[in-house]
Amino acid sequence: MPIRQVAGYFKRESELGHMPSVDYERRRDEYKEKRIELEKEIRAAKRQLFHLRSARTKKNDAIIGKVNKLSKEGKVLKKEMKRLKRAHAEEEYERSKKAYEECRAKLRDVGHLVRIWPTPQERELSALIKSKEAELSQLSGEERLLVLKNQNALVPIEGYRFYSGKFYTTSMLTPHEYQDILDKQESEPVLVMTYGSDEDIAPATRWYMFKGKFYRENEGLSAMEVTALLVSREARRKRKIEKAMAYLEIHDRPTERATRREPIPDDVKLFVWKRDGGRCVKCGSREKLEFDHIIPLSKGGSNTARNIQLLCEKCNREKGGDLI
Repeated sequence: MPIRQVAGYFKRESELGHMPSVDYERRRDEYKEKRIELEKEIRAAKRQLFHLRSARTKKNDAIIGKVNKLSKEGKVLKKEMKRLKRAHAEEEYERSKKAYEECRAKLRDVGHLVRIWPTPQERELSALIKSKEAELSQLSGEERLLVLKNQNALVPIEGYRFYSGKFYTTSMLTPHEYQDILDKQESEPVLVMTYGSDEDIAPATRWYMFKGKFYRENEGLSAMEVTALLVSREARRKRKIEKAMAYLEIHDRPTERATRREPIPDDVKLFVWKRDGGRCVKCGSREKLEFDHIIPLSKGGSNTARNIQLLCEKCNREKGGDLI
């Protein structure tokens, strides 16, 4: 059986718990706002520092490239000077020496431009980030202390807990949540408890409340499937009660018999058609529908709505003069 009715009830209980005060909520929100603001400032400072370092690195790379180029030129000139000195070419040697000295001077000038150490702006940003991170750490410690103090302040809390056999909800419902369940269950099944959560091994068992009754299922049905099953079950129960009431009406008046077959009133036909949804109550067919007397007129039945049902021609012939 996909879903079955079980015994269950809600019990009002009281237990010690943590009831956040208005002051606690306010201070917690203030800490949260300060923490978010500090984290935003730290992120902005880190982004700015990253851009400054990237720009310095890029500039240094360009200067280092120029230094390498001048160094290569100097090595070539020095080699040329040695060759010219061995060849006793004094004029060419002097020109090479002069070019070599100029290259060395340029190399010294360019080399001074390489910035190895952080700029003052970078050092200022690094100091700002450290101070903000220290402030954030202190703020987090104060926030944790606030939460611990609140946890140690236990107060009695009243609520409702659901019981069904040996099972019960671990957490209590607040009066507002309990009333919300009572309001919703009048029109749709409401989930009140779940036991087990490992769906890979076996579906969890769930308890639902619907129209003041409790139902349990453990086949992993969706909320819509549970609603369909319970609504159809309620409709079958109502039809069974209507048939029993119609039979009881005849049983209480056994001497009354229909002397002549009177037509079914139009308002009764319209009511029965809407109630049964314009389909056969046995097979669900919408073709060749007939208004059938649950208790035949020959056996004391009446033309009331609870003694009339919709049947297709086939189901009506199979029923014949039987009561079911």
